[in-house]
Amino acid sequence: MSVPKADLRTAVEQAIELEASARHQLQDAEGRWQLESAALQQLSAPDKKLPSLLAGLGPSRGFCNVPMDHARKSGCPIASTIPLDLTARRSEGTAAAEVEQKQRLVDVLRVVTDEKRRLLADAAKATALARRVELEAASRFDKLREPLLERRARLVQAERFVREAEELDERVISRTVRRCTRGGDRGFVHGETGPDPACVGRGARVSLSSTYDLRGQAKFSVTR
Repeated sequence: MSVPKADLRTAVEQAIELEASARHQLQDAEGRWQLESAALQQLSAPDKKLPSLLAGLGPSRGFCNVPMDHARKSGCPIASTIPLDLTARRSEGTAAAEVEQKQRLVDVLRVVTDEKRRLLADAAKATALARRVELEAASRFDKLREPLLERRARLVQAERFVREAEELDERVISRTVRRCTRGGDRGFVHGETGPDPACVGRGARVSLSSTYDLRGQAKFSVTR
């Protein structure tokens, strides 16, 4: 059972629309994944500037007025002992949780991106299949139509030959009628009767009637 050409064209257009939508979704997923991956790298990367910043800080109040790095090198027990900072510990815990949460988001986005990429590949295959089916159907249609077009061309040519033959026949008959009519008038003037022998033939029979009009002109009837 053949599928209408319009239905094949509709299937191709729908496949193209689905492929374009899948490509757009993949681009969005890849952009989000790359953005979150960059944010994760910033969160998880160690801050190399922090130790040098702490070493350059001056002593707090109540301590000797020497740089912290000099105090540590000198073996100062106060400088070498770091007090417990609960706020810093809480910040570290919050940062670790944020990094873990961001890592889960990046993993999910990677899975979504891979799925979108597979969907785009499937949509591209569907588009190629729809195009191939349409082309094959068009090829089969052209093969079936070719002998019909040749037959139609032969019929048109035959009709033209017949029409030209009929026109030629009509011109020949018209000339024959005019010649016979002129010959009949001349014969009436000279007292001759009967048709011109040259008028008999070519499929035309010209007969003279004995009917005259008021001016004395002979009337002729032509029978094909």
